[in-house]
Parts: sequence; C-alpha cells; structure tokens
Amino acid sequence: MSRLPALLPDAVTVGRRRHADLSEVPAGLPIAEVAPPRELAEPEWLVEAYARSANLLHADDRSYRYVISAVVACSRAFFDEIGGFDESFSSYGGEDWEWAHRAWQAGGVLAHIPDAVAWHDGPDWAGRDDRDRAAEGNRQTQVLAAKIPVRGSRGRGLLPSVPDLLVRLPDAVTPSAAFLCVDSFLASFPQASVAVDSSLREYAWTADPRVLFSGDASTPDARITLHLTRAVVILDATTLIDAVASLDHGEIGSLDMVTADGVRFGLAESRRSRRRTHRWGTSAAFRRDTRVADGVHPTRDEPHLEAWVGGWGGVDRFV
Repeated sequence: MSRLPALLPDAVTVGRRRHADLSEVPAGLPIAEVAPPRELAEPEWLVEAYARSANLLHADDRSYRYVISAVVACSRAFFDEIGGFDESFSSYGGEDWEWAHRAWQAGGVLAHIPDAVAWHDGPDWAGRDDRDRAAEGNRQTQVLAAKIPVRGSRGRGLLPSVPDLLVRLPDAVTPSAAFLCVDSFLASFPQASVAVDSSLREYAWTADPRVLFSGDASTPDARITLHLTRAVVILDATTLIDAVASLDHGEIGSLDMVTADGVRFGLAESRRSRRRTHRWGTSAAFRRDTRVADGVHPTRDEPHLEAWVGGWGGVDRFV
C-alpha cells in the first residue's frame, strides 16, 4: 500500500476489501486466521472492474468508483494538497468517491493492490437488509451528482455545480461572431460554460448564466478547458464531442483541435493534466494529440445571424 506513494507522491493505492461474519469471533484473535473460514461474498463489481482495468492501470474519469476508503493510501503531501474528506457528508457512503474524484482530477495515479486486504465485519452494502437500500442509493447519487460533474455521474439536463467543459473565446471577436460561436457551442454542449470578453456584456444574449466574462472574480475550474484561437460555428458536433470525451482517459492531456480543412481553432486541455504538469513542472506524463473536428468551421466577422437562428442557412452563410 505504501510502496507506490513512497515512489510517486501523487499515487493513490486501493487494496482489496473482503467480508466475513465475525459476529461471534473474539476480538483478540488474528484476523488473517479467523476470517477466511467465515468469508462472505466479495463485491463482484469491484473484482470485475479491477480485472478490466488491469488493476486501475487503465483508469478514467469514472474510476473513482473503485477507490474504497476501507483500504486506501496516499502520501501525506498529496492528501494535504487536494484536501481531506468532505465533512459535509453526514450519512453512510459517497465521501470516499468524492475524495477519489478530486484526487484523480488533481493528477493522481490510481493503482489497485490486491495483496493489501482489509477484512470487513459483515456483508457488502448490497447484502445488508437493515435499511432501505434504494432510498440510500438514490440519496447518494443525488449528492454525488452535484459534487462530481462528469459524464455518467452528473444529471443529464441539470446544470452542474462546476461545468464539465469551459470554452474560452479569444478577445478580438466581433459581437456577431461571438453570438454564433457561443450559441452553437451551448447547443452542442448544453451543460458547458463559455467565457467571453467583458466588452460583450451589453448584449442581451449574455444574460444566459452559462455565459461568463473575462475579468470576473471567479472562473470555474472545469474538467476540460477549450481555448479557442478563433471564433467557430459548429454545424455537426459529433467528432468534437468525441474528441472532448477522449480526455476522460488518463494518458491524453491535451488536444490541438483542427477543422477538416486543417485550420487550427483551439487547444483543449484537461484539468488533470494541468494540475499534474504544474506539480511536476513537466507535461511528460501526458500525450498531446491532434484531433480533426468535422462540422466545425471558422466564422467570418459578420456571419448571417438571421439564417442561423432561423435554421435555414448553409455553411456559406457563416464562413
């Protein structure tokens, strides 16, 4: 458990939780001897997840679910950096997943150590009958949906507490091009936020709470930030959505985004790679790839907005 965090300060190791009926076993007896004959079913979903991910070597943004605080370790420095467990949790479950999500997003490296065993007295949560498991599970899901705003954890339509994607427009963009760019991004990524220059505050479309302004006191620490180098319009978001989703995985840290014609329009980077690069002073732990986004086009300064909002314009109206 301690070997990897000693070698790599931002490693998070999780062991194996086994279950046994120890209700009639004297407390002073060696657990390694008395537990195996009384062993209960091990959580199969954890066993399968560790096997599928090669003991979390192939982790992603949803792998926080496999970090169980019954048997988890990290360096003191990393624990202090990301903060301890969220003390607003007031009932069973979820606090270890929320902590593990923050650890992963801070660039933590997850590893499952099968030989590090913690014996749990009694069955896994799914095997207990002393509570309403459906209500407890739903309560936990709702709490975590607000605290872990990644795909598969947040709500499908509700705005998350922190946007999963933050799009930053360059400053030198006309109001018309900015409107088209912002509107097409929010149509394609409804739960994203878009940051624009503060000079655009006077326009009515900026009343949307997802539109933020440069110079404001607080900017959300989104999981993915897309820094645009020019205004674009999204006519087909399929490949762009796939590109952003590829940053879910640990090995890719940033993407140079280009149109089908080879025009570079931005850089997408993950919070995870940014935090770890800052910690170590190098981006060597992550790949920087290039992705082509079909259906994304640079806009001209004065695109035909009536055609856009009316839905009858082709690409020649905007580019």
